[in-house]
Amino acid sequence: ITDAHTIYRTSDGGASWAAATLPDNCGIQFGMSFVDAQVGYVICLDDYARATVMRSGNGGVTWTVITANATTDSGPIGSVMEATDEQTLWAASNDFDNGTQALLAVSRDGGATWTDAKLPGVPAANVRAEDDGKFGSSVSLPTFVTPEEGLVGSSGTRFFATGDGGQTWKEDPEASGQNRSPAAVLTMSSWVSYDDSPPRILH
Repeated sequence: ITDAHTIYRTSDGGASWAAATLPDNCGIQFGMSFVDAQVGYVICLDDYARATVMRSGNGGVTWTVITANATTDSGPIGSVMEATDEQTLWAASNDFDNGTQALLAVSRDGGATWTDAKLPGVPAANVRAEDDGKFGSSVSLPTFVTPEEGLVGSSGTRFFATGDGGQTWKEDPEASGQNRSPAAVLTMSSWVSYDDSPPRILH
């Protein structure tokens, strides 16, 4: 994906590339995820952080807008996204600018409507005393080890587990409390801390 609203695709292992143009209302922030070789989704944000969700059913040759200005009752969705199947999409919104709470959103109808995944007590942004800037709160995309069991990481480092496919989430006290953020979840029992140099895998 480029900042000129263009997606490049290859069908020969990278020997050649063909372009597909996205709608003009897409900005320069994109997230893309394919379920298989044919079905994929894109979320792009315009200059006002409004999210447009698009779907391709032909390997990225053409794209159809599913919904514009996608939002939940808790706020707009982000562009960091993953599709776990043709109907279930996840989007993470990490607000580093306005101090609002990080949001994990989910769609279970192929991107048409979105709801807040309701992670309990995800912290809002923290203010840096030295320059009054803001550290935004962050949340990862979920990692599912089975269709029902998954884990999400957030600032802190705090981790939330689900046993019902993401319908509900509870903080996992054994995984939380490493005081490293943000984190990338690898499995239900291992994750990466980016505050360390070099990054460490914690268990």
